[in-house]
Amino acid sequence: PAVLTKRIALGPDGALVKSPAAQMSEGRARLVEVPNLDGLSELIDGLTSAQATVYGIAPGHFATRIVTDDAVPTDGSAISRSRRFFQFAPHPGVMMLDHDGHPDGPLDPDALHAMLIQAVPELADAPMLWRASASSGIETSDGTVLSGVTGQRLYVAVADASRIPEAGRALATRLWAAGIGWFNVSRAGALLARTIVDTSVWQPERLDFAGPPVLGDGLRRALPPARVIGPPDAAPFDLRCIQADGEHKAAAAKHEARQREAVAGAARTQREAWVEAEAPKLAATRDIDIEQAREVLAQAAGRNILMGDFVLVAPDGTEVTVGEVLDNPARWHGARFADPLEPDYANDRRIAWANLRGGGKPFIYSHAHGGQRYVLARPARRVQLASGDRARVVDQVLAALRVDGEVFDFGEGAGGIARVTDETV
Repeated sequence: PAVLTKRIALGPDGALVKSPAAQMSEGRARLVEVPNLDGLSELIDGLTSAQATVYGIAPGHFATRIVTDDAVPTDGSAISRSRRFFQFAPHPGVMMLDHDGHPDGPLDPDALHAMLIQAVPELADAPMLWRASASSGIETSDGTVLSGVTGQRLYVAVADASRIPEAGRALATRLWAAGIGWFNVSRAGALLARTIVDTSVWQPERLDFAGPPVLGDGLRRALPPARVIGPPDAAPFDLRCIQADGEHKAAAAKHEARQREAVAGAARTQREAWVEAEAPKLAATRDIDIEQAREVLAQAAGRNILMGDFVLVAPDGTEVTVGEVLDNPARWHGARFADPLEPDYANDRRIAWANLRGGGKPFIYSHAHGGQRYVLARPARRVQLASGDRARVVDQVLAALRVDGEVFDFGEGAGGIARVTDETV
């Protein structure tokens, strides 16, 4: 796209209006080598509004065309921005720490760094580059500040980038163990685990929208200067130093349980409101009764289970039900979707992907809100049994059980209400 970063303009009421970063389905990628964190900062300073960075690499592809997964040619002339091609290689690289806020209010760079060291003292000597987020520092042309430091990045120089995902998981555990973790409640009433760094960014193909935003009339950007934290000649950090042992995990689980309990009531209220607001639309779309629509939505928001009548949004805006996806695994395995509960999240209809052939229960994983996994399940099929002897009834049951994993509701029969799967038969 001509613009990959956010657009920021003044609204009629004088407030800032931010349009999310664009989706990149096609573009070009090149591998860039920098000597140190100062070089990384200079590289970011030189980005345009049509550029972003990725901290994984695509081995063997130093300058290449990027297309969608289904458009990758067989001649190797293009690749997709996916795990199929991108990886954190076992070489020096960059671990990006993304900070978006704290419940007690904004943290200045020194407080953010100190909180990290409190949880993981091993990071005290790690070389880091601090930068304000690209959309920070927005002010009017006369100098009136409209947006201070809205987000922060810490870029850690690491010796072995292949250890980033594992170290990220350990870092998250250590933060929760130190009491630096909380839950936000989503629009659909889901509990969203949060710490002072976003734990969903450590993917080799993930974009960092570090380029400058496109500003509307009457706006300018005045960012605080970037700075390197730590000894200037420090070697890249060894991520093996970040470990989470049993004691850390136990402390993290205890703190998480307390925080979860603290917001349980608010989450339940929000979830019920979301179900009531969305149920009429689902009932009309799927031509089902309102109670069934409420049950489908309650399962999605409360248990992360997407039933067959649940509607997903594909990248082109096409709507498809979970049932249709399950009926056509060859077509939909690996397909991208918008976030199931918030399709407009980040204006990204490729933020979730379907795994229908993983060996276990099919699921959709959404990277929204730090990452959520949703199990796909077929709705109960109601079967009317004709009167007859036992053999005829069994024949009808076996004939009905055509699809592995379906659940059938046989209504009120000789033994009451029977819920039968192919396994019990």
